[in-house]
Amino acid sequence: MHELIISSEELRRLGMMILLACRVPEPDAQITINSLVECDLRGVHSHGVQRLRWYADRLRKGGTNPQPNIRVIQETDTTALVDGDSGLGQVVSQKALDLAIQKALGRGVGIVSVRNSHHFGACAYWVEQALKHDLIAICTTNGGPILAPWGGLTPSLGTNPIGVAIPAGREKPIVFDMATSIVAGGKLDMAISKGECIPEGWALDANGRPTTDPKAGRGGLLLPIGGHKGYGLTIIFEVLASVLSGANMGRQVSSPSETDRAMSIGHYFQVLRIDSFMPVDHFKSRMDELIVQMKTSQLAPDQKRIYLPGEIEMEIRERHLKEGIRLPSGLIDELNSLT
Repeated sequence: MHELIISSEELRRLGMMILLACRVPEPDAQITINSLVECDLRGVHSHGVQRLRWYADRLRKGGTNPQPNIRVIQETDTTALVDGDSGLGQVVSQKALDLAIQKALGRGVGIVSVRNSHHFGACAYWVEQALKHDLIAICTTNGGPILAPWGGLTPSLGTNPIGVAIPAGREKPIVFDMATSIVAGGKLDMAISKGECIPEGWALDANGRPTTDPKAGRGGLLLPIGGHKGYGLTIIFEVLASVLSGANMGRQVSSPSETDRAMSIGHYFQVLRIDSFMPVDHFKSRMDELIVQMKTSQLAPDQKRIYLPGEIEMEIRERHLKEGIRLPSGLIDELNSLT
């Protein structure tokens, strides 16, 4: 598959044209495209601009509301429940995260639960925003059912990722972002775009058989990390994201192909103020000490370096800002057709 090199600025321009053509207000379009381009900059193409194809289809067919009335339904000093009015997940999430940060800065902790939302991109994009305030952030979300209960074959759960961001001092912050499936569904979409097979062990087909065909995997099941342990984590994050918020849960969530139907999924944002526990500088010093302990570990055979969560993506981002982002030419052509 032929690839093109494109700058992040050009990707933003192209994405803005697509979203504005779908009647998304300019500020909301900027929020959305920023989250997608950041994923491509970090090399996480499964959650990058390739998602615009799906977003545009949903916006045009009525599955996503381009101009939502996002409301706080109930609230305390430290918590809130937000209704996203079926808006773009990034637009809803930005309001929810800002509220959680505001509460954490004022009261030491902020927890915001969200319902009636859509796919919000990558968890890392949201939790990273807390770092500039010297806060620790955690988030999760549910999604369209593509995992089965352990031992079953009925799609019943999303990939339900978790993201955590923790500031450090001299060292780079820890930014952890993980789906509870072995890979995110978007990696199958990228394989389809490139005409590539996927490794065995990522997915099952509709009959429950292992497959290396990404299309068959998309029509079947993804597999959880760590077998039954990953399934257990998926259930826990489902509770935090959807049961707690009143969002659609489990099999109630529409599949990605049902673009004329609202997903109405839920998100969960939790933000902690470090100085509620100890002085920030002391915490950062302790984080640096922990990170140095990890990095000075004896290396395993054939290994050259120890990485902390998020470090590889940060380095890829620096390179992509200088050199541009490689994406399939077919994807760029398709995005141009959506404008």
